[in-house]
Amino acid sequence: MASDYPFSVVIVDFTTSGDGMPGISILKQLKKIHPEFQAIASSAYPSDPVIRQYKQYGFNAVLSKPYGAGELAAAIKQQLTASFG
Repeated sequence: MASDYPFSVVIVDFTTSGDGMPGISILKQLKKIHPEFQAIASSAYPSDPVIRQYKQYGFNAVLSKPYGAGELAAAIKQQLTASFG
């Protein structure tokens, strides 16, 4: 942010919480810093309520694990296109 290169897309992994901060809390903190970015929720648990209703929680898309490089690239491209047209 300080270098005038804010992030455009963030992928929040719901199975990794190294510091104990759940995905929703991570998203809320990041939105305080830079509210315009696109957020992708990543999870191996498609039945999780957050994943099933991701837009209600502030996410723009979902990536279900396992996913390959092509799926990851497509999801990021889709979100960048949504941001920048």
